[in-house]
Amino acid sequence: MRERPQFEPSGVAPPDTLQQDPRVGQLVRQQPDDETRVTLIGFPSDEGVRRNGGRVGAAAGPRALREALWRLTPDARNPEVHRALLERCWDRGDLTVTGDLERDQEMLGLAVAEELRQERRPIVLGGGHETTLGHFLGYVHAGRDVHLLNWDAHADVRPPIEGRGHSGSPFRQAIEHSSGRCRSYTVAGLLPWSVAEGHLEFVDAQGGVVLFRQELTERTIDALYATAPRDRLVSFDLDAV
Repeated sequence: MRERPQFEPSGVAPPDTLQQDPRVGQLVRQQPDDETRVTLIGFPSDEGVRRNGGRVGAAAGPRALREALWRLTPDARNPEVHRALLERCWDRGDLTVTGDLERDQEMLGLAVAEELRQERRPIVLGGGHETTLGHFLGYVHAGRDVHLLNWDAHADVRPPIEGRGHSGSPFRQAIEHSSGRCRSYTVAGLLPWSVAEGHLEFVDAQGGVVLFRQELTERTIDALYATAPRDRLVSFDLDAV
């Protein structure tokens, strides 16, 4: 019998504000229902960052992101629509991680696949960028092709280290995955001093699309989304945000 992913509550309480001043944390649901369309999943792991020789700490990301997001208000320019979206959003909590990165990525993939089968859109809060491989595995388990769009200062297509993946390798691992479910790769926001020539050559050899940060304008960003296939996984790395 296949092991099921386990979750823990996020532990982040919604802010206590007046009824006429609702915040995101008060509107996001703690339980799903038939109207749920979006699911938040925390992945509190940075083992891949450690393997990549980076500065650990991203494991605290899911909690920090919730603490910041929960204080925000619905968009005052269109509050009804924004509120309706938030009320269809379920916070599933944080995946229980073990430190065994490959196992944890597999469990994240199974959790994401559950949401996809329910026609809910998963939003995964990392974590190091190794989070993305687990997110991608959800499409593999759900039997769906997917196009990857990565907003990042780095291409994150480094080879695995001694056969093991890490925070710098998730998109190479997805592109080369035996399932063939990765149909395309676009990376936008690259910094010239943060990406190796060999990594650009790898993306180009795979038919990928590369945009450096100075190429990004409102027009190019709109065009990326307008032309992107419907089945896409979008990843935001904080160094590009």
